Amino acid sequence: MKHNHDHNHNHDHKHKEKLFYSCDEAGLACDKSQYGELTLWEKVRLKIHLFYCDYCRAYSKKNQKLSDLFKRVGISQPAKQLDLDSKELMRKEFEKELNSTL
Repeated sequence: MKHNHDHNHNHDHKHKEKLFYSCDEAGLACDKSQYGELTLWEKVRLKIHLFYCDYCRAYSKKNQKLSDLFKRVGISQPAKQLDLDSKELMRKEFEKELNSTL
């Protein structure tokens, strides 16, 4: 039986694409991660990408800070569904957080 080198090369290339996220894919994975929606394989792929990508690592840290802020303020629903008092509390917490990081 003849060995098809091109077929195996294409298979290897597809495997590499599955292992490494693009920045767009990593951004989506970061967003999913906030809600605990990543599979183990997606978590591994995201960790690999964040290891070598400074931009996505910074994006991930900002996402985590935002999630932590929402938890601290006690917000678990989208902002468009919040009452005015909750929105004002969220705005004040955002300002406090922004001022503490400068």
